[in-house]
Amino acid sequence: MKLIKLLDSTVGQKVIAAATGLSLAGFLLVHMGGNLQIFAGADALNQYAVLLKSSAAILWTARLGLLSLIVLHIVMTVRQSIRNRSQRDRRYAKTNFQRTTRASRSMMLTGLLVLAFVIFHLLHFTGGLILPDAYRQTDAEGRHDVYAMVVVSFSNPLIVLIYLVGILGMSVHLKHAISSALQTLGLAKGGHQSALRKVSPVIAAVIIVGFLAVPLSVTTGLVTVDEPSAGDAAAVESSSGRSLSSDELSVTTAAQTKKDDRR
Repeated sequence: MKLIKLLDSTVGQKVIAAATGLSLAGFLLVHMGGNLQIFAGADALNQYAVLLKSSAAILWTARLGLLSLIVLHIVMTVRQSIRNRSQRDRRYAKTNFQRTTRASRSMMLTGLLVLAFVIFHLLHFTGGLILPDAYRQTDAEGRHDVYAMVVVSFSNPLIVLIYLVGILGMSVHLKHAISSALQTLGLAKGGHQSALRKVSPVIAAVIIVGFLAVPLSVTTGLVTVDEPSAGDAAAVESSSGRSLSSDELSVTTAAQTKKDDRR
């Protein structure tokens, strides 16, 4: 009964939205750290992917926990938005609305953009439904070749554009969301308020730069896949039970061309 009252109250909804939002921001930092292992090379990233999937129970517990955070965050923020709209005719609500920043007024819009981006990202890298040939790649050791999948994916200009738009939308959402969540949870009081207002954009910037680094590094040729030797290609084809696709071959050929140009 108390839980229902909490979920139905304005304060309760704000607290839950803030707590789940900060938890999701923390997840983004961890996820970003994993993504940046691409700069350590194919073996490091592919082994990291193996580690993540080493325990199905832990993996699915984490996925369900993350899904619960997302659903709770969406439900609480939507309910707040509906309640705020219904109160907008009151004088104090109008005044508060006028004082909000552009980012604050666009939180629902950027939130929808982030949600669409997350769904696309899951279909792309988790479900393998966007570029299935790239998703099905395996390395010489028979592991899921996440490194090659990322390089093949971000060699596609349309995929890069979608990620840039999604990440930039996430940056606008995070910039306001982090500071707002800290204030809602009472962590931005007194002398700490000014410091936290400065730290929040920094945290958002670190997350955004970290996520932008991967697609931009592939696009600019900083991160490439080495052209496989005949033996390596045969090993990959044997372990996967298929021939390399034209997309995979074109990417590796382009990578080798860039290496030759640098020489």
